[in-house]
Amino acid sequence: MKKIIFMALLGFALNTAYGGIEWKYRELSIEAQSGQNSVDAVFPFTITGVESVGIISTKSSNPNLTIEPVSGELKPGTEGELKVHYMLQKGVIGTIAGSITVETTDSQNPSIELNLMVYLPLTYRIDPKYAFWNLGADPDAKDIYFVDITGKGYKPVAIYSTSVNFKATLIPPEGKATRYIIRIKPVSTDVAGAAQVFVDVDMGDGTIEKRSILTAIRDPHDPKIKMISR
Repeated sequence: MKKIIFMALLGFALNTAYGGIEWKYRELSIEAQSGQNSVDAVFPFTITGVESVGIISTKSSNPNLTIEPVSGELKPGTEGELKVHYMLQKGVIGTIAGSITVETTDSQNPSIELNLMVYLPLTYRIDPKYAFWNLGADPDAKDIYFVDITGKGYKPVAIYSTSVNFKATLIPPEGKATRYIIRIKPVSTDVAGAAQVFVDVDMGDGTIEKRSILTAIRDPHDPKIKMISR
């Protein structure tokens, strides 16, 4: 029994002595604010062993997630940070996840994975995000609704179509209503093709965010949709 206890204590001592690199946390969540183009995050670490450790390489799972390299020999007791930078894409909402694989000279943990989650809150909703008509159908107008989820005053201020075949009209709320109507009507449904209707959204801080609505005349016998250039 004493031998077992001694071996356990010896193992604990060795793990402490050669602990290598210890990360404060391996998962990090950040909430982005409206209008942000990017977010920065850090993963703190400490060299807890008696030997120096080097970070050999870092690899990101997401092309929008970049990593600032940590170079040089990290001596015992060194405290440092792995800094990461995430570029946000316009129009994306919800939770975005990215992972970082870190290769080090730590003999006990030569490869570890760090995880970053960026939460982009929903500020407004455009529903639906498309308007389709079948080839040869009546060119009736379809309504798309813009709703400010937060009540902070987000609103569409301009709309325009990339094709003369699709006419878009912005109708402001009436009375106590809070939703805007984006009314889209095709001039003709005789030829299949698609276009974008762009919406300029006033974010209330002097910035304009652009969103798009896909519009198309679809041929039921041909699943491919060709974009109309004019």
